[in-house]
Amino acid sequence: MAVLCHGTAGAQWLDLDGFMQEQIVTGWWSPQERFLVLQHLDAHGAPHVKEEAWSIEGLSNPSAAQLMASSQWLKLVAESKHSASNGSGGLRPRSAVDGRTSGAIQFESAMAENGVFDASREMGMIS
Repeated sequence: MAVLCHGTAGAQWLDLDGFMQEQIVTGWWSPQERFLVLQHLDAHGAPHVKEEAWSIEGLSNPSAAQLMASSQWLKLVAESKHSASNGSGGLRPRSAVDGRTSGAIQFESAMAENGVFDASREMGMIS
């Protein structure tokens, strides 16, 4: 999923993942919650409104509130609105654009290549 776009948009996805990683490390989120957000973004693309966090199935209310308040989430919302308004269709994960499957796995793989903690592997969700 972070494989989604180039440049600034890709950096925003990495920033969001960094935020989620920090929430796990500090004990506010479980690794499963991060994975739920990644799955949601893979299926639906970038959020169009900050309140979209409430629609992430399985995400706790405190985590959804933290996500909506995070600057990283708000930047994705703003970029999604900007992209949609200029006719590019908004930000979408590469899997949604070019027909690839397993976007969350692509995202996890890209994150591992960049040396970022891989919660899904740590939880045994992806081998």
